[in-house]
Amino acid sequence: MERPLLSLSSPRSSGIIVMPAGMTEVTISVMGDSREVRFTVIADTAATYPVFPRPILESLAVEPVKKVEIELADGSVVTRLMGDVLMKLNGEIHPVPVIFGEEGDTMVLGVTALEIFGLTVDPVNHRLIPARILWFSS
Repeated sequence: MERPLLSLSSPRSSGIIVMPAGMTEVTISVMGDSREVRFTVIADTAATYPVFPRPILESLAVEPVKKVEIELADGSVVTRLMGDVLMKLNGEIHPVPVIFGEEGDTMVLGVTALEIFGLTVDPVNHRLIPARILWFSS
């Protein structure tokens, strides 16, 4: 049975991104400045890094360390700040590089964070599952 499609459009572009409905949502915590903020994001394996709202990161005293150029699904390129944050997921805490999202940016948990936590997306059951860790040596 084919899954219905959901169309999302970015206010920054006229492009439309078509993706399967029922995306995997994950509740995570971001820590800093002796506080913890909890919110729900989309586990997006097509995104390299997590994207969280800049005001949340700034409220936790997360410092940007550099500017990066990011290619969007429609091919356009935007510039965003990047920093490091302590993230809590499934009871584990790890430092994770993060993009400071601007108004209109979708909050996502990218593949870098998933790999740091040793997880992958189960697209059938819409949940995170342990990933097989690969190590190739001769």
